[in-house]
Amino acid sequence: VVAQVAPRPQVLVKVQVLSRLEDVAALRGHFEALRGRYGNPTGFWECPERADASPVRRITWRGERVTLMEAILDAGARYTSGPQWLAEHILQGRHVLAVAGTHGKTTTASLLVHALDGAGTDPSYLLGSQLLATGANAHHGGEVLVCEADESDGSLLEYPASVVVITNIEADHLDNWGTPQAYVEGFVGMATAPLVEVVIMSADDPASVDVARRVRAAGPRVVTFGEGPDADVRLTGVSFTPE
Repeated sequence: VVAQVAPRPQVLVKVQVLSRLEDVAALRGHFEALRGRYGNPTGFWECPERADASPVRRITWRGERVTLMEAILDAGARYTSGPQWLAEHILQGRHVLAVAGTHGKTTTASLLVHALDGAGTDPSYLLGSQLLATGANAHHGGEVLVCEADESDGSLLEYPASVVVITNIEADHLDNWGTPQAYVEGFVGMATAPLVEVVIMSADDPASVDVARRVRAAGPRVVTFGEGPDADVRLTGVSFTPE
């Protein structure tokens, strides 16, 4: 079950109930408590019986559209955010490779999974789209886990990654972050978290170059890629064909 809302300026909260039917039952209990407080809603998509069913997105009370997360916060009900749940129950004890960046997260993370799988590691993964090879966007495999670290809601700051890949940085999701500088600071915070050992970044993207300099100063090893002469891993002789 997923609900999203910005209850306060520059704050976006995502709540997810994953896998366990008792969690869905608990959320249904919160919903019933809210109905007791607000009265019967005038319209809503029913909470699913199964965790993998279609999610509740919006509830209508008193003629106003109210997200489920707004209602939970307003009632003071307990909840665990999706990123927090993943960090506490899935990512702990794993070698986490987190892929972040404004563009290209899904493609890059998928390529990493293919490469690791080809090396025989049977990587676990959590992706934003299905892999063509498996038809799934998640897999519980070995101790190496590849995940997308979404910056839209700040969840990139929640994952205990040892390797961070930042594809590029271009100001986005300012309804959550407020300013372009705050958006950039989110990537700096992710790349300098206590468990991070290696950060892989673009040497061709100006915003990434500045962040790479700051991350190096903070301690983690930084490896850059790109076509420019300053890249640690340099692309040369690249050409494109109509195919």
